Amino acid sequence: MLKKISYLVFIICTALPLWSQNEAANWYFGNQAGLDFNSGIPVAQTDGQLITTEGCAAISNPAGELLFYTDGTTVYNANHLQMLNGDNLLGNFSSTQSAIIVPAPGNSNLYYVFTVAAQGGADGLNYSVVDMTLDGGLGGVTAIKNVRLDNPYLVAEKLTAVLHTDGEQVWVISHRMDSNRFIAFLVSSSGINTTPVVSAVGRNSGSGGAGAIGYLKASPDGKKLASAKQYVLSDLELFDFDASTGIISNPMLLNQDAGYGVEFSPDGKRLYFSIFSSNIYQYDITQPDLASIIASRTLIATGSFAALQVALDGKIYVTKNVFTEKTNLAVIHNPNNLGAACNFQYTGPSLGGKTSELGLPPFIQTFFLQYIMRLVHIYTELYRK
Repeated sequence: MLKKISYLVFIICTALPLWSQNEAANWYFGNQAGLDFNSGIPVAQTDGQLITTEGCAAISNPAGELLFYTDGTTVYNANHLQMLNGDNLLGNFSSTQSAIIVPAPGNSNLYYVFTVAAQGGADGLNYSVVDMTLDGGLGGVTAIKNVRLDNPYLVAEKLTAVLHTDGEQVWVISHRMDSNRFIAFLVSSSGINTTPVVSAVGRNSGSGGAGAIGYLKASPDGKKLASAKQYVLSDLELFDFDASTGIISNPMLLNQDAGYGVEFSPDGKRLYFSIFSSNIYQYDITQPDLASIIASRTLIATGSFAALQVALDGKIYVTKNVFTEKTNLAVIHNPNNLGAACNFQYTGPSLGGKTSELGLPPFIQTFFLQYIMRLVHIYTELYRK
């Protein structure tokens, strides 16, 4: 037994630097609001330049130093100035998930900024490349800018990303409008594979721009996908995701409410869901079948809520759609726990006088995987062998 414990400690200590990544340490969103998670607790940042209703994204280096952030149209550098060539991207401040930022595998200087238009607009899904060696290390958008993906299809206001099972490549996932087709693009050291993995599964997104609204999230372990739709065919759907192939399967319709925010607990066992400008619910997705998952639905908070986003501290933060309450976020302190034990707090971290709107920045969901759990799993599998 002592040898087993020593081996586990050795694995954790040697692998810890790989999992002590702080790319999601800095958030910018809403009306010049921001949070810094480097200290282990959220600290208000009041130097941000974003004024955005929904769309926002940010990225830091592995040490937690801010690199840049965006509303999907303008990119701001670490000095909070417009980045070199960082204007006129094809996202939109009113797109649910206007942008998501993905570090280029194998090149620590390059980043891909994926953007989606508002309400299934004509600009569709695009990517631009940021090179952090430009402008004296402050970075710049290169000539590879607003490159259309999945043309001529229009896409919903949905973007999420999760690591491939190889731990290096990244899947970027969106959804085509007026169809039931998810699209998953693989980002590797060779670039972006512009031929997506297409999964025709689940309900149609509906026609008309309103059918585009609502969050899409992958679970941190890359095994599940959840999608909310606010209008037209309103619903919340849960899927299986194969992070080795990019295939989405096993659709489960959990409700037909006007969905907006979705988020998984760090351990991937609970799914949280906000009805737009209404309540927050929790589902226990470890239940063995659809009926049992639906029956597990638990009211977590009453009020008027919007986005849900897990953070590096393992908590889920929530925006409030009440004008007088936007100077702080709500927070779910223990999202792995069932029901009331998840410990919801209405008045969470202060935004230092700035205010949130509807959206919070999405990240590669695997940033939030609890590394101890994964290492213990690795150790267990090695020991069994």
